Amino acid sequence: LNSLLDISRMESGQLEVRLRDFALGPLLQVVQHNFGIIAKSRGLRLDCVGSRYTVRSDEALLRRILQNLLSNAIRYTPGGKVLIGCRRHGDQLRIEVHDQGPGIPESLQREIFEEFRRLDEGHGDDRGAGLGLAIVERLGRLLGHEIGLRSHLGRGSVFWVCVPLGDPAAVPQIAAATHCGEAGQDAPLQGM
Repeated sequence: LNSLLDISRMESGQLEVRLRDFALGPLLQVVQHNFGIIAKSRGLRLDCVGSRYTVRSDEALLRRILQNLLSNAIRYTPGGKVLIGCRRHGDQLRIEVHDQGPGIPESLQREIFEEFRRLDEGHGDDRGAGLGLAIVERLGRLLGHEIGLRSHLGRGSVFWVCVPLGDPAAVPQIAAATHCGEAGQDAPLQGM
């Protein structure tokens, strides 16, 4: 129901966007910690390659994009690991979520971003409603962030969001993080 409400707010222009520069590392730590617990409960490992980059986006909406991408990666990966990390491309940072799932046929790679479209390979009753990637695509459009996918059948998929680099001088130094903590650690709170 919340996903349908989010789509409705995006479509009607009622979703407020607050762009600002922020350190990406702490956001990656939070999603890695939260989704590491879920991954572990499914017998998976969630690895995170930290980031020292500053990006310009809406932190809450970017978190929602990453949460949906990680949720799908964990849902469709039967065993092994899921990885989240970044690659710099000029003045953009591409945040990537890699999985070891079944892969997505090329013929379905555009369709899975439509509402209520989903693959049949989820974990039992946890196949989702088919709204997560539709929300990702709409949030990406709203923020001006490119959303992409690369997939190989039988070898997994990589979903990404491209975010503009921000000005590190605009971010308080205490917010900067250098790596993602291991699941179960409170790395952002160490020393506090």
